[in-house]
Amino acid sequence: MIDLYALTSPNVQKIFIMLEETGLPYNFKPVDVWASEQYAEAFGKLNPNRKIPVIVDHEGPGGKPYTVFESGAILMYLADKSGKFLPKDTARKYDALQWLMIQLTGVGPAFGNFTHFNLFAPKPNDYALSRYKTELLRLYDLIDQRLLIQRGKLMEIGDVQIVASRMTQEDWSSFLSAVPPHGARFVYPALAFTERYAPGAIPEAVLSALAAHLAPALREWCARVTLVEASESNPRSRSGIGLDMARMLARSRVERARMWLRSLFPRRWNLVKRYPRLAASPLYPLCYLLINLDRAWHILMTTLEK
Repeated sequence: MIDLYALTSPNVQKIFIMLEETGLPYNFKPVDVWASEQYAEAFGKLNPNRKIPVIVDHEGPGGKPYTVFESGAILMYLADKSGKFLPKDTARKYDALQWLMIQLTGVGPAFGNFTHFNLFAPKPNDYALSRYKTELLRLYDLIDQRLLIQRGKLMEIGDVQIVASRMTQEDWSSFLSAVPPHGARFVYPALAFTERYAPGAIPEAVLSALAAHLAPALREWCARVTLVEASESNPRSRSGIGLDMARMLARSRVERARMWLRSLFPRRWNLVKRYPRLAASPLYPLCYLLINLDRAWHILMTTLEK
């Protein structure tokens, strides 16, 4: 049995989700950080850093109780203990761990600092807010691109089939409502490959509704290629678009140009502070115009989609 010392923070939620997904039995032991219970002597013996979450595995290594603190370490420990979510293959294992590190060292601190300076810190704090907003948006773009490439790549056909088998007609309707027209290209390939290799898993009406929003080239490609050709990692049981195919088919020339523009000039409107040399060059007015045109295009498309 595992004792989980926690409350409600984002780092805690990760451990709740991991415990539920792995199916490991656990007891929830609340630690009221608002009442400073983490500074109690008893808790300090569990975690000298006096932060949640902390777990105590009463059936730890060698059958002895073992304490783990820090959310990343806990996630890795639970993955090892359960044999789930962390591949045994060394390369795939470190594929997973390096992106876990981005969450721990990038997403957590940047998002937390943005929330602090946006909602709680005394104003004005333009520099801090701009700094962490820029990093937050950069990380969103990074994760979005990673998910585009990985979507389906790390999901077995059997996984999709299991999820699909649990969905009711109402669930599928909600699913289609949640996928905007421009998002169909990210969802359709994995579902189409699942239906091909596990017939009957995906309702035909769902595939037809998504296919209606696809470019003809992407529909033709999904119908023509095999999983071995489609997937970067190549095993037959994996679905998804490989990196080159994703770049070629999932984005138009306009979108590729916009992604290039965003990577070169992140959404931080005060370019003078970020790029002082650029601001002193004749290119500055053009760059400023381009970044704001990109922003205007994004706002316009978002408005039209609503």
